[in-house]
Amino acid sequence: MEHDALGGQLDEVESLALDARQAIALYRVGKMVTASLDLDATLHAVVQAAHQLTGAHATALSLLDWLEGTLVLQVAHGPVQSSIGEVIPLDRGITGMAFREGRAVLVPDMQLEPDRARPDLDDKYGVRCFLAVPLVWQHERLGIVTLAFTQPGALNQSDVAVVQALAEQAAAAVAHARDYAEEQRLRAESQEITRQFAEQAEQLERVQQHLIRNEKLTAIGQLVQGLAHEMNTPLSVVIANLSVLERYADSLLRVAQAAQDVLPQLRADGLTAPLVSDLDQAVQEADLEFLTDDLKQLVEESAGGARRVAELVRSASAFARRETNGPQPVNIHDVLESALNLAANPLKAHATIERKYGEVPRVMGLASELAQVFVHVLVNAARALDKRGVVTVSTEHTGDHVTIQIADTGCGIAPEYLPRVFEPFFTTRAVGEGTGMGLAVSYGIVERHGGWIGIESYPGTGTTVTVRLPVAEPTARAAAA
Repeated sequence: MEHDALGGQLDEVESLALDARQAIALYRVGKMVTASLDLDATLHAVVQAAHQLTGAHATALSLLDWLEGTLVLQVAHGPVQSSIGEVIPLDRGITGMAFREGRAVLVPDMQLEPDRARPDLDDKYGVRCFLAVPLVWQHERLGIVTLAFTQPGALNQSDVAVVQALAEQAAAAVAHARDYAEEQRLRAESQEITRQFAEQAEQLERVQQHLIRNEKLTAIGQLVQGLAHEMNTPLSVVIANLSVLERYADSLLRVAQAAQDVLPQLRADGLTAPLVSDLDQAVQEADLEFLTDDLKQLVEESAGGARRVAELVRSASAFARRETNGPQPVNIHDVLESALNLAANPLKAHATIERKYGEVPRVMGLASELAQVFVHVLVNAARALDKRGVVTVSTEHTGDHVTIQIADTGCGIAPEYLPRVFEPFFTTRAVGEGTGMGLAVSYGIVERHGGWIGIESYPGTGTTVTVRLPVAEPTARAAAA
């Protein structure tokens, strides 16, 4: 066919001399390809140069869609501008042939060409002469440039040479843009990987520190449990002895009081024996009235202090205990009292404690883990109180759950921080003052117990932490704890 015969001749056109206008146009496009990273502007320049230098009726440049394996019209001049974005088939037509074979195809007269893909469009636009030049870069086909003319035989070899040179420039621009885009993608991926590595390294460091702290806490828990066990026996002896001492003191004081009462009668009877004299002196030196009041108060204070120490020891032992028998029915009020004992030191400085306990059934769980949750919440409540405030601990039975609320009148939590309070390592405290794991661990404990924990807070008003735990026997009626 006619275009096949011409195809062999097109390989020789590069040796043809170009006129000044063509040379300048090629120089400008080449300079743009070298200097610019704007692929769209470069392709427009290539199409415009080919359109103007050849006087084409319509000029178009299409690029290969790598995913779909089709040509897509990207840039156009003339009537085909309205077709930008359309897909051009590769399996038929002059354009498909030129792309598949990787060579320029010139058809002097489309009216005589049997392989046209769209004769209707050729007739619509009056296309007679047609040239298709593939964009090839290092043996890789990237796209194609097509020119249409209304006159048959409108192109000479010099014109074809110019279009081929422009196609080479366009191919270089596409290849450079693709390489640059790939470089940018790889650079962005590298930066993202570096950022993720840094973030993971930081998280690993935090996890390592957290594990170290956990090991220390485990050791401390074992130590506390051992000390609590060792202290329970002497404390029990002290409390028992103080109770006996109180009875003995009462008896001795009654004897002393009786002696004091009988002395006036002995003097009235005229007894002057040394025994009476010694008894009189002992009663006067003892200051029996003061001794009676003070001894009773000292015994009561000592017994109260010993009982308080015993309560703290029991609370610390329960908190440190590692329960191996699994969840058990738990009296939630006992757990709360243990937590209040353990958090007593930070609470007493700023908080007045109000208890509003309802009649609630037991919940199923591990007392030590639940105590850990409430201790953390109570300590947070104490820290939220800049001045003297109130911490209210309340319970109620709601359906198959027991609801526990710990509310404070402190500074509250900023709205932007509230959605993140349960995130691991998130903290608003200064470095070294908090790990950001307390609420995250509490969330995990409550979730393992089949419960729910939530926080409601308003800056300047206070914070309420709500914990819902399933009752040990969902069908049971509420009973006093």
